[in-house]
Parts: sequence; C-alpha cells; structure tokens
Amino acid sequence: MEFSIENKKLKELIEKKALGNNSAFAKEIGVSPTHINRFFRLDPRSDCYPSILKSTAVLKAVMKRFPEITVEWFKVLEEKSNYVEEHSGVLIEERLLKHLEARIKDAQRIIELLEAENLRLKEGNDNFRKNDTDIKVDLNG
Repeated sequence: MEFSIENKKLKELIEKKALGNNSAFAKEIGVSPTHINRFFRLDPRSDCYPSILKSTAVLKAVMKRFPEITVEWFKVLEEKSNYVEEHSGVLIEERLLKHLEARIKDAQRIIELLEAENLRLKEGNDNFRKNDTDIKVDLNG
C-alpha cells in the first residue's frame, strides 16, 4: 500500500527539516517520535497508513513550528514542492549553523582543557627546577 498525499508531504518535510530522521523531526516539533513513526506504519486494524490530517496534535505542532506549512500544503502533491524549492537553501543553512555552533563549543572546551593542562605542566616544571637548583653534584671529582 502506498502512502497518502499528506503522508508523502510529511515525509518530504522530514527529509528537508531533519535529514529524514523521524525522531529528530519529532523533537523539533515537540512531539513523541511514536507520533511521527505511526504515519509510516500500516495500522493492522484498517490496513491503511494513518493520516496526519486526522492527528490534530501533530498537525498543530508542525504548523506551529513551521508557520509556512498549512493544511492545504499537505493536500497538494506537486512534482517539486514550492516550499522545498523556496526554503531548501535556508534549511540547509540552519542545519549547518547548528552543526558549526556545536563544533565551535566543542573546540572551545578542548582549548580550555588544554590551557588548564598546560598551566598545570608549567607549574610542575617550575617546581622541578626549584628542587633541581638545590642539589649540586660535583661531576669532576
């Protein structure tokens, strides 16, 4: 059985907003991953995929997080979604910025740790030199 138009559109949105990761998308809109995953599993009672249009909680969460998405957007299947075409560059930039910000924070933490270790080693080296000058050995005899 094939996905409905609205579930295809949801899948497209998940691809663009969360690189196809249902759990990341669920977190982004503030719902449980189970709520998202169920749209892509056949319901054994009806042998159909549940529709996002019948899940007001998820639909509202999507539209709240992405105001440009409407109920009508879910109903129209286009060869190339206008939303994706207009916003894909922005979406990629947003994800890239989040990734870079995280890497910068990681690098800053590493620098702080290295600076602390360097200071500790310098202090240890100074103590060693002080002790070394106290001991004089006559190697000539």
